[in-house]
Amino acid sequence: MIHFIEEWDAYTAAVVQEANDRVMHIYRTFEEYLQIRRLSSGCLPSFTLCEFGLDLPEDVFNHPMLTELRQQATDLIAIGNVRLRILLS
Repeated sequence: MIHFIEEWDAYTAAVVQEANDRVMHIYRTFEEYLQIRRLSSGCLPSFTLCEFGLDLPEDVFNHPMLTELRQQATDLIAIGNVRLRILLS
């Protein structure tokens, strides 16, 4: 449950940051945008929902391989969503 709360807090802060950027007409580099988009995509809170009931030990959840897998999956989803948004506009 604590992972979900932490990820949800990060998600809401990133969504607020994206909204603020739009209002202030702030345009970020791709890497800067991707850093915020990783959090605002909603992937990480969703991944933690999948963790419910598994009772994963902290060392397993925070294993470097699983951490990297979560980041790579988030990048693919976030970039794919941006591409889709561009194609549909």
